[in-house]
Amino acid sequence: MRTVRNGRRWVVIGLAVAAAGVVLAQSEPIAAPPAVLSDVVPDVVPDADQDGPMDSRSSAPAAGLEPQIVPTPTYTRDLNSLSLQQVVNAKLDTGFYHGSPQVLADPKGYADNFYATLASRKHYKDEEHQSWDIVPIPQAAPPPCDQPQPTLFDAESCRYVRALFTELAQSDSQQALRNREQVRRGRDVWFKGTFGNQDMYNHYLGSLFGGIPDYSSWLDTRNRDQRFKKFGLMNDPGCHAGSEATFWLDDCDDPHASGVLGVRKYYADATAGFDPRSSPYQDGEIATQKRFVIGFACAICHVSFDPTNPPKDPANPQWANLMGGIGNQYLQHGPLFVQNMAKGDFLRIVL
Repeated sequence: MRTVRNGRRWVVIGLAVAAAGVVLAQSEPIAAPPAVLSDVVPDVVPDADQDGPMDSRSSAPAAGLEPQIVPTPTYTRDLNSLSLQQVVNAKLDTGFYHGSPQVLADPKGYADNFYATLASRKHYKDEEHQSWDIVPIPQAAPPPCDQPQPTLFDAESCRYVRALFTELAQSDSQQALRNREQVRRGRDVWFKGTFGNQDMYNHYLGSLFGGIPDYSSWLDTRNRDQRFKKFGLMNDPGCHAGSEATFWLDDCDDPHASGVLGVRKYYADATAGFDPRSSPYQDGEIATQKRFVIGFACAICHVSFDPTNPPKDPANPQWANLMGGIGNQYLQHGPLFVQNMAKGDFLRIVL
């Protein structure tokens, strides 16, 4: 396996995989994800994703989690069903990125392993942390929409795609299914795809802010009711207030969910005397990302309230109250990222 010197390689690969999946969905059915390809996707470190109640290798919810039935209420807003080909025919496209050379060499392999590309991490090969590989953090592939779903997000995704391509379904049901799967995977990229950027944020923001960014003021579940009011963040409908048993993070139906939409968590590397998977809670661990490192998906800046159906309580929205791409006008970028900067720091003042 080739050693790389930064995390951007896997970011590009992940984005290319998403693009390849979009292209493939127009012409052929997308197969259920098999095991990760050893010759295309880097090997997974042992136990890389045994992250809680949902085993990453299975789409079924673990014991204690109720399967989610796909909701049936219609949307209060209008949804347009446009395929990529229709966009091209209308001359509204700006060109397509079909993928990196690696993806183009085996597009089906990457499409089949789509859910192994949404997140990745550095796997250090030496104690000095001078050499590393980029390895995927596989996530559970959701079951087809005619089955119960493991999370509220997955159930909402099914509700969403079922509302699309209804006219096409009357003439070509298989193409409608392929288009819907394409949209569903696009939602998964939007809400779950971090592509290793937890390493980027910790390195680059850490160099600016004088240490690993401190997100505890809004990640800590004890501040859950204040996330929207103080920071403009959207609470995840699939989560609720946690406790010390959840390490003072939200208790969520997705093991990678943080409680904030668009913010994803992954186990940190073990350190001397502390195993993120088994050690008891320690004061200050959220601020230092000692147990979980934090990555950001597109949705953090884009998901917001549906103006045709806003929530009664902004701190407790349901999926029926949310739109993934409307843009979050409430987001307070400065307070989100400058918590551990000195109050007189010029960058903090600017932000």
